[in-house]
Amino acid sequence: MLSFQTTATAPTLNTLAATAIGGTTATLNGSSTPNGATTTGWFRYATTSPGTCNDTFGTRQPIAGGTSLGAGSASTPYLEALTGLTAGTTYYFCALASNSYGTSVGT
Repeated sequence: MLSFQTTATAPTLNTLAATAIGGTTATLNGSSTPNGATTTGWFRYATTSPGTCNDTFGTRQPIAGGTSLGAGSASTPYLEALTGLTAGTTYYFCALASNSYGTSVGT
């Protein structure tokens, strides 16, 4: 008899285009596949580019916690609405997601 064991991995992640952009508002969008482990998603944004996404630049949205993305194997979209932005300013953002196997960062 042969056997095998499946393993969960860090989530896969895509940062998607911002939508509902207004004078002082925008909605950030991402999509993550949890890959078999309970996953949470959030965003980072700032007015200066960090070069590459990381979990230390700018402002975290939400400040704590994040959106529960489940533990499945399908891509799960999530979003965060921002308010109080400065009109006429360029913002840089990326999506992040984490489970017990690691944290993934988007572009």
